Amino acid sequence: MFEMLFGFGCQAGAGMDWSHWPFGPGMTGSWLMGLSKFVFLGLILALILGLLRYFFGPGGMMRDKEMDREAEEERREIRRAVNLLRERLARGEIAEEEFERKKRMLER
Repeated sequence: MFEMLFGFGCQAGAGMDWSHWPFGPGMTGSWLMGLSKFVFLGLILALILGLLRYFFGPGGMMRDKEMDREAEEERREIRRAVNLLRERLARGEIAEEEFERKKRMLER
């Protein structure tokens, strides 16, 4: 059985000419033809990545909502901490340089 399937695969590939676009070897044809291969493959890759981001990215349809909630809570805590720093700056408890340094540290 294996020999029959293997033999059929070899015969099917024997008559194929791999020099045709888009997956042929190297730069066949003009430079424009070679460039169009990369553009075509780039568009396919961009489509796949776009679909993955749409479904599984932030706010995506298939993404776990708990992950988005945790990220939002973390952003709220950072905003709260920056507001406390602003209040301390306004009261004169910390200098502006210290405020900027701590704010950068929080926003990383």
